[in-house]
Amino acid sequence: MSNKRANKYKRLIKNILLLFTGNFVSKVLSFLMVPFYTSILTTSDYGVSDLITTTVLLVLPFFSLLMDEAVMRFTLDEGSEKKQVFTIAFLVSGIGFGIALIFSPIVLLFKTIRPYYAFIVFYYVVSWIYNVIVSYVRGLDKLSLTTIAGLIHTFLYLSFNILFLAVIKIGVYGYLLAMNLSNLGGILFLVISCKLYKNFISIKEIDWKLAKEMIRYSLPMIPNYISWWFNNCSDRYMVSFFCGTAVTGIYSVAYKIPTILSSMTSIFSSAWKISSVEKFGSEESIDFYNKTYRFYSGILMIGGAGLILLTKFLASFLFAKEFFLAWKITPFLILAYIISALAQFIESIFNASKKTKTLFFASTSGAVVNIILNFILIPQFGGIGAAVATVIGYLVIWIVDMVNTRKLFYMELNLKRLVPGCILLIIEIYAILQNCMFGWCVGVICVICVCILNGNTFLQSIRMLKKRVKVMRG
Repeated sequence: MSNKRANKYKRLIKNILLLFTGNFVSKVLSFLMVPFYTSILTTSDYGVSDLITTTVLLVLPFFSLLMDEAVMRFTLDEGSEKKQVFTIAFLVSGIGFGIALIFSPIVLLFKTIRPYYAFIVFYYVVSWIYNVIVSYVRGLDKLSLTTIAGLIHTFLYLSFNILFLAVIKIGVYGYLLAMNLSNLGGILFLVISCKLYKNFISIKEIDWKLAKEMIRYSLPMIPNYISWWFNNCSDRYMVSFFCGTAVTGIYSVAYKIPTILSSMTSIFSSAWKISSVEKFGSEESIDFYNKTYRFYSGILMIGGAGLILLTKFLASFLFAKEFFLAWKITPFLILAYIISALAQFIESIFNASKKTKTLFFASTSGAVVNIILNFILIPQFGGIGAAVATVIGYLVIWIVDMVNTRKLFYMELNLKRLVPGCILLIIEIYAILQNCMFGWCVGVICVICVCILNGNTFLQSIRMLKKRVKVMRG
């Protein structure tokens, strides 16, 4: 193997380990806080706070023009003028914030979130700045600093939550204030440690041609992001509309167990965004994509099958009081996360090639299917109906992405393992929901079958990585 190829694997593994260090601790601590939240907040309070965060997630990319995505991609380019990229990102997203502020009084029209108007605006600001800064520092290949920032963010978030919810007892206000102050802490650390205040240039020096390129890159991603948002978050609004905020709170808590899986995929995705850009389109990079996808999909299937089996057990000590009902929704959301992660990996191909316009059709198709199914399924089946709609919406995105990727290069989609694997997961979910001994036995058999189905690929990938490590050490 060439040194260049070995270095690609070495860099990917190094980045994953760095991100794992910070994110794993953060996610585990946040996960362990779920019983705390479900014991202190009511289902209605939790539903309101979740609606607020999902609303900001919708508005943020629209007005910031997803400059956090552009700033990392363009900073990674060899020979790029880093200060130009950084300043342009803040200028464009800053103008977007000004426009968002003008429209922000619309929040006052909604009774459920009206009292939290100031917190929502503050949350938008700190989220926007934090996202841009973290992406820029990652683009500079200083992942160790973003890892530390993540740990600081988590420590502050958990500490403030305990203070505001358990000691001062200010409910939703405390939950939102904890999010804002923890983001602010992460921002201050990165600004000081990286001396980011020195990375700004005057408006007179801005390369407007580069600014246009960055906007052209990120602009097509906004409809794609919003479509992904509809697949991931719109169901909360529809559950709230049809079933009330209490059911929305239960549905939102159901997402907590799948975050075990999503935290692992987000770590991988963050590292992969950096590695996937290198020499895109070369024969070496295509081989790199295919082997990584094989390994990644195998882990997702095996991890997802195990997590579905453990759903009720985890829910028994994570979800207090009426929140426990969320365990029946969770298995569907785990399946949704698996399919979503597979689709996002394929979409990284289009991001790396800067052909972001291709993403829009896939995500829009999934969003439309999801919304239609939400209207049909939620009135009949409540939260489970919303979860099923989410699964099918992501499935549509994945299928369209697989078709579109053929236009760039041939990619081994591993369907001979993934399709039977998904069928086994569906059977496992149905069996687990029967909540009887026979159902649990069928679930165990499904997990074993998924492991056998993907185990060969998984073991081969482990051996491959061990060889790479030996080559790098040698």
